[in-house]
Amino acid sequence: MRFLTQWISLLVALLILVGMVGVDLYQTHEAIGSESQDRLQRQAEVVNKNLTQRLQATSNALDSIRSDLPQLLGAKSDMSLVNRRLQALVVSMVGMRSFAIANAAGVSIASNRQS
Repeated sequence: MRFLTQWISLLVALLILVGMVGVDLYQTHEAIGSESQDRLQRQAEVVNKNLTQRLQATSNALDSIRSDLPQLLGAKSDMSLVNRRLQALVVSMVGMRSFAIANAAGVSIASNRQS
């Protein structure tokens, strides 16, 4: 009988210990999940801000080209001025590699690239 109470006491103590470890693991899991979600949210905000700025800069560049295009093409002069303008825009914009102007038939008439 004495051994039975000792075994039951040991079993209860072990169950309490396992319960405490389980609660600790669950709390750690929740904390890691919350931290990961916060980190991902911050990264998404940074990407959103960066992408918004780049898209706005591209939109501004396209608006600028579109408003100046009649004067640039009106004289039917050398296209080097238009090409230099496109090159300057590409150099000033991060992540932009090419600008090209195409006519109604889809033929490129000006580009920042040499080819």
